[in-house]
Amino acid sequence: MGAVLGSVTWRALLLTQSLGLAIALLRWPQAQYPTVAWLLMTVVSQALAALLVMLATLAGDQAIRRGCPVWRAVVTGLFCVSAVVALATWGLRAPFGFVDPGPHGGVLYALGKFLDVCAYWGMAMMVFLNGRSAARMLAGVRTTELERVQVERRLLASRLAAAEAHIDPGVVLKQLAEIRDSFAAARPAADEQLEKLIADLRRSVTPDGIGAGL
Repeated sequence: MGAVLGSVTWRALLLTQSLGLAIALLRWPQAQYPTVAWLLMTVVSQALAALLVMLATLAGDQAIRRGCPVWRAVVTGLFCVSAVVALATWGLRAPFGFVDPGPHGGVLYALGKFLDVCAYWGMAMMVFLNGRSAARMLAGVRTTELERVQVERRLLASRLAAAEAHIDPGVVLKQLAEIRDSFAAARPAADEQLEKLIADLRRSVTPDGIGAGL
């Protein structure tokens, strides 16, 4: 819970509350009785929904970091938020002067609020959590690729250093001098000596050849 509260920012709070206010204003013309009391009640319920959705989304993000599937985090968080908002809005009807029509009117109203929260806020939670999950996966791939490149560079540097350590410049110069004299004297073995020196140098700078001297 501490990690969730620590990740709350003013930007997230203002964004979710603005979205809740926009939902309340958009629904006002569609209400059966579009009164000021209905608008105030809807604004309060949407503000509560926005706050709880923000906390549920941040908690779901923490759960996804620990290996929870995205769909499970969305369903769990959305169910809890919808239930709390439905019960809270049901309790707000009396203070705002609304009377439940019929014996089961309150239950139907609470069920309607439950479905409203799922419809209006479910997609927002899914988009946000999917985006965060995809961003973490992309960052992980980039980090892994960077680490692989760094390991390959260190391995190449160590191979070159090992090859340089096992190549004796004095021996190479001596063999080159002998090959030069062989070519100068037109000896048949001059080409064979040169090919042997090239092969030895190639083995010295390859993984299989590192550790073998000339």
